[in-house]
Amino acid sequence: MWLATVTIESDSYKYPDNSAEKNSLKNADRFASLNHIVKMLAGRHEGDGIILFPGGYFHTGVYDVEPAISEIADRIRPVLKEVFASGSATIIVCIGIDGKVILEEGDSYRYDANQVAIAVSKDGLVAFAKKFHPTDPVEKRILDLAADYCSKEFVGGTLYSRTFSIDGKTFYLAECNDIKGLKNYSKPATVDCILNCVHGCYNRSDGPTCSYFVRLNFAGASQCWRCPVFGAVVFFKRQIAEKWRTGMFYRTWDKTPIQCGTDENALAPYQSDTSVMLDGGYAQVDVYDLDAVFSGNPVFRLSDMESHTKSHVTSPRRPVMRPSANEQSKEEAVLLFNRLQSGLGGICGDSIMKQKTKVTFRGKNTIGYPEKSELDMITLFQPTTGNKTGIRFRIYPHVLAGHLHLKDAEKILENLPGRLKTGQERENPHQGEIYIDGHFVNSEEVQKFVEGIKLRIKNAMIMNIDKFM
Repeated sequence: MWLATVTIESDSYKYPDNSAEKNSLKNADRFASLNHIVKMLAGRHEGDGIILFPGGYFHTGVYDVEPAISEIADRIRPVLKEVFASGSATIIVCIGIDGKVILEEGDSYRYDANQVAIAVSKDGLVAFAKKFHPTDPVEKRILDLAADYCSKEFVGGTLYSRTFSIDGKTFYLAECNDIKGLKNYSKPATVDCILNCVHGCYNRSDGPTCSYFVRLNFAGASQCWRCPVFGAVVFFKRQIAEKWRTGMFYRTWDKTPIQCGTDENALAPYQSDTSVMLDGGYAQVDVYDLDAVFSGNPVFRLSDMESHTKSHVTSPRRPVMRPSANEQSKEEAVLLFNRLQSGLGGICGDSIMKQKTKVTFRGKNTIGYPEKSELDMITLFQPTTGNKTGIRFRIYPHVLAGHLHLKDAEKILENLPGRLKTGQERENPHQGEIYIDGHFVNSEEVQKFVEGIKLRIKNAMIMNIDKFM
């Protein structure tokens, strides 16, 4: 049995611009992505599985979520039936739904009064959970909260538990801040694992590392309940934090969670895929081996010795259980990625931020973006097994042009391959928040882009020299 967590980088908030039309389009895109992710994982991994999506993955706007729950389950159900028919594997999708957002001005502005999580199988809805532990006093006053952490709830006249079972193991649905509340209660005897649909991490300056949440709350709940904890979240208008972790299983019993490093209790996924594009962002899918976790042989990001010495070198990941048909293509993609990274490194300077899933080249703020000395120019996403679309990139053309002293940002795009997608980080964006997404699929495209930028820099230098002659 396996489990996949879906971490999202989103260019818009949960209920975009208070627009019902935009929200509807976003929900449609989210369902298309869910459909793709389910089928992608079913095709790669044998046996039964669970796919965990974030809190508020779907949003019902100003309307109550309950009427939408059955509709959402009915749309997911045929996808899971199709998967079962093709391979006899049972997949359960766990997903967060928010709604009944309050838009009137006041201290409760933009709070979602409904915050729930559901689990859906090929047979329909199998579990339902309301948030029981409010985040703050306003939520305590206005949210439709569960009576307690184990209470059952009605959906359409049917009473549902917040737990479900698959392959002899029982999973508990937590809704975001519930993970803090669970540390105050005893684990029900039948529960083997906690699944947490987390809402979001927001941009505060350059954004928090998010290690606090996973170290103290994921690991803290795991410590109290003595079981693994998995969580999925959305990063709103910011990059996925380097220290965000989606699987924790407490093992450092000689220390408290606050004394532990981020990776001391972090489980290691055996596969990570960042190739899933959303209409406004992308999804990172991490896959874990539940059989290894429940058999007492979990693979951690740090080995036991590294954990004791507080080293931060990651432990070797467990290989994929069956040979990948795309193994050779990934090797080629890695070479392409390295060639691209090397070529850009000679152009874009030394300000490079390397993360687990991507490398970002940053440059001086020459375009008047408020309160920042450096800005993202180019992000390259690491290739993954099964990624058939090449090396994904995100380019901020105005930032890049300003850093390279090029007058015309549009000229940079002439050297990019086709299949481009334009986006922005907010309504009425600053130039530094406009970006281009796309993929390099071969070395010719990489060479054309790198050499094209070099040529434009050379021409710009000649023009500057001529100006002062």
